[in-house]
Amino acid sequence: MVVFISDGRVDGAELQVRLKERLPNYMAPREVLQVESFPLNSNGKVDRKALLEILEAE
Repeated sequence: MVVFISDGRVDGAELQVRLKERLPNYMAPREVLQVESFPLNSNGKVDRKALLEILEAE
């Protein structure tokens, strides 16, 4: 599982460590990716396809 965050004040590595402490292994993210802002579709919802493209570009 990959988690996307857009808040620059949040340290992705620290978030990952804290989530691993609190969640079962199968629920803990294996990666935390920082994005400047979440892409939105024409309905104003988070565009999941665009996030997938960001993930594939990594």
